[in-house]
Amino acid sequence: MTAKKSRWFVEVFLDGSTVRFWNGFEAITFDGETFDPLGDRFSPPDRVRLQSNLDSETIKLAFDSSRQTDNSDTLGALLDSNLRRRQIRLRNVYYTTSPDDGDVISDTYGRIRSTPDTISPGGEPQLDVEIESGSLVYLERRMQTRSPVNQKEAFPDDKGFDLAKVLEGQVLAWRTKTVKSGTVEVSATETDDYFARKLAIGEFATEGTFVAHFTGKQQKKNWFRVFAIADCRIEELNKVWINGNLQVNGALTHGVRTLVRLPNDKNENRCWITFYDGRHDQSADSELVTYASEWTSSHRLRGVAYVVIEHQWDDDLPEAFDYKFAGKGARFYDRRKDSTAGGTGSHRLDDPTTWEYSTNRMVVADHYRQGIRIMPSGAVIAFEVRPVYSPLMSK
Repeated sequence: MTAKKSRWFVEVFLDGSTVRFWNGFEAITFDGETFDPLGDRFSPPDRVRLQSNLDSETIKLAFDSSRQTDNSDTLGALLDSNLRRRQIRLRNVYYTTSPDDGDVISDTYGRIRSTPDTISPGGEPQLDVEIESGSLVYLERRMQTRSPVNQKEAFPDDKGFDLAKVLEGQVLAWRTKTVKSGTVEVSATETDDYFARKLAIGEFATEGTFVAHFTGKQQKKNWFRVFAIADCRIEELNKVWINGNLQVNGALTHGVRTLVRLPNDKNENRCWITFYDGRHDQSADSELVTYASEWTSSHRLRGVAYVVIEHQWDDDLPEAFDYKFAGKGARFYDRRKDSTAGGTGSHRLDDPTTWEYSTNRMVVADHYRQGIRIMPSGAVIAFEVRPVYSPLMSK
């Protein structure tokens, strides 16, 4: 009977290239990629433990750097690279003949924290690589915000948050034709700073945060308001309260302008809501592009779930509105459903289109630690958003 082997496969993601190696003694192909052999020059970790909380965990790799003479060698490439804060993936595979046919015992992503190169009396030179689990990136002191600079870190051409501070507090004329009284004016509340980004987990409810507002169409009778509700793609928005009344009680469709009935609207069309679920490739709202000159095709709010609410003036309706939005939050990667990570199914960590809505604490924490990707291929890892748990997550 052929004995099974336990081997470690490591990928270090550098600028424009990826270094791949394993603790075997000849080059091998695994998951469609070639891994260079480091043999006993690489000491893998004893284990990688998974937790259901977001505490950052340290993993240590050790390399024998005494035999490093060729900078084109795999270990030479590592020694010559700036490794701090680089993303790294470690997979432990248990197999007989081919790793592709084996079992993935653990598969985790992290960030390299430090790389001390040490030598002790009577010992060999050793390069240590200390890795923090991916949650470190999201638990750092620097809060990520719904701001123009932060949005452009992921999407350089996206102007979605450019107008938030410009329009805060600005008084707009809403309905200019004099009928029973003069011109009506509306304004947005001012705040001292940008709001923190938030990851909606499980069932959620939020008042959202102000992004922009405009008045337009004939006699400026229509008031458009834009609110961000989550900094991730969410499963659905299914409830909307307007002035305390539940006016939407069913899932809205992404990108579809939906008529909403309001009390005392005499069954006349006076309110519409357009919901965007936060997908990475969503386009700018066409109604705003057409009727709000400041809002262009570059105002896409990619990776942000948001709503556009449009009110048409009516003497029988209020002149001020407040809102609350509720639904099902983020979709998550579940390694149990990934056939390349020891599970069964089509989930892939670097492809958000394969993820599913989940309230499983272990699934959420595991995904969060490894980094929230918002684009296929993992080219963009989401901002340091703050996780917001729902009551479901505490059960």
